[in-house]
Amino acid sequence: MKKFLLLLLTYYFIQFSFAQTNNEKAQASYQIATEVYENNNYNECISNLEKAENYLGETNSKILYLKIKALVGKAKDFDKNIPPCKDGIQPELNSTWIKADVEIKKYFAIVQKQNNEDKYNEILKLSLVTEKQANRFKALELYRK
Repeated sequence: MKKFLLLLLTYYFIQFSFAQTNNEKAQASYQIATEVYENNNYNECISNLEKAENYLGETNSKILYLKIKALVGKAKDFDKNIPPCKDGIQPELNSTWIKADVEIKKYFAIVQKQNNEDKYNEILKLSLVTEKQANRFKALELYRK
């Protein structure tokens, strides 16, 4: 019986010592997102940031900052590399600008200017572009209906 109990305790100890916490998984996902962002792999960056949010159960300013930059980078790449479709609307491009605009609103809801003025001002400038693009695409969608 003692051997069984000792074996059971050893098993649980090993499980707990090797198990990663959700916070550690979120940090690892964020780190991967940072690395792939530097290589302009925006889709993989966004995917890893969403994993980090899922592990945490929420988002934070650090994740949102990188997510916004990745969404804007992705949208700009679309603008440069994809010819316009027949009616002038690229669905994925449109939704990317709109997603960026939504994420910026989340960013401003949780971040105060005093925390990091440089990043705040950078996102503020990006918000002017994303809001303009998002409104343009929303207007085009309404016009098509």
